[in-house]
Amino acid sequence: MNDIVLCPEDVYELLFQQVYQDAMMACAMDWVYQGKVFYDSWVARSMSGDLFIEVPQDIRVAFGDNLFWDHRLSKDKWERHQPLQVYSCWGGVVALASKPFTRDGIRFRASVKGECYMGEPMTLAKDLWRSEQGRVLLVPSVNVAYSDREATFVKGRRGYVHDHVEVDVFEDGKRTEKVIWRSKPPGQVKCQEEWGPDRWWVEPV
Repeated sequence: MNDIVLCPEDVYELLFQQVYQDAMMACAMDWVYQGKVFYDSWVARSMSGDLFIEVPQDIRVAFGDNLFWDHRLSKDKWERHQPLQVYSCWGGVVALASKPFTRDGIRFRASVKGECYMGEPMTLAKDLWRSEQGRVLLVPSVNVAYSDREATFVKGRRGYVHDHVEVDVFEDGKRTEKVIWRSKPPGQVKCQEEWGPDRWWVEPV
């Protein structure tokens, strides 16, 4: 976890969803500007391969609350506060499965020469996909911030875990909270080196 303000139920929900969904990593969502803007955009990519939010040429965060604008399934899940598969995430705190580290040799690492310069959470997700373990989960019911004051705004705007836990709805006999995992990553992933204007598409693994 990062230097976030944490409620015990945030940890419990991440651990529960990581096990229940058989995810390799389960991420929270971290927010700034009184819960209006998703913070971890630099290392978060949806199953479209793009950032969770749209970043215009002037790098404003005007669309910081319009997540998953280009991936309808993800947006529907997010709006229901249901877990969803993403390419990469972190969000201030994650629950990680141990197998990739203890058995498969995956490590936190920096980008290598010739590779898009990414934060360690994104290279971790990339290595999970490369090893055919791309079960990366975003848990929208877990919303965190980086100060007591901000956390109060975030929980007020985005809700506590206990506000959203009753999201397991049945449709056609199937549980909608249960993620149907895609085994292949997006065809390409957006590279954005830190928070600058330059961005381009790269191979996902």
